[in-house]
Amino acid sequence: MDHKFCIGCTDNVPLCAIDTIITNISLDDIAINNNYTTSDVFVCHKFAQEINCGKLNINKNCDDCELCYITCPYADKLNSYINYNKIEHIVLSDCEKANIFFQHLFPMITIATKVSAKGNFRTKRLDLVIKSNDEIRLIKLLTNKNKLEFYCRSYDDVVRDYQCKYPDIRFSYACLVPTSLSSTIDAKATPFFTISSLCSMLGGY
Repeated sequence: MDHKFCIGCTDNVPLCAIDTIITNISLDDIAINNNYTTSDVFVCHKFAQEINCGKLNINKNCDDCELCYITCPYADKLNSYINYNKIEHIVLSDCEKANIFFQHLFPMITIATKVSAKGNFRTKRLDLVIKSNDEIRLIKLLTNKNKLEFYCRSYDDVVRDYQCKYPDIRFSYACLVPTSLSSTIDAKATPFFTISSLCSMLGGY
């Protein structure tokens, strides 16, 4: 990544440093388009940013994940492309960063993080929920297969419960997994995406 991409801006707190995401809401809120709760979160997971006079300076802590570049509304991105290999470990290990990533690629789609869903015995927390038109996708972020079956059952239960509750909305679930893991998962048994395939499905990236 070009560490000098910033041209400066007049925003008090630039989007490349602190962004606002929808988080800590209920699945019912998303289904009925209720008022969404938002929180401000740091964009950089390495705290490698310094803002001086409205301009971003990137220090040596940077690992070139490119999330700050993706969130910047002023950077020249005409000839750029997303390096999924660089961003993958950030998106999969932090649902807030995943929210930032997807909401900036798809600003017309509702992206929510840490969403609560009422289950049979307890409230469940969903990592990522994506609403587009009349479809809601529940996304579990996974970096390994240790609890794959458990999470699939849990998310599938939520889908069935909420599909009955809101029959006019199509609910589905999938796991978001590293590219290196995708070849080891039975796609017929487990719905899953890699970051690149989810982006392609949502909007052609």
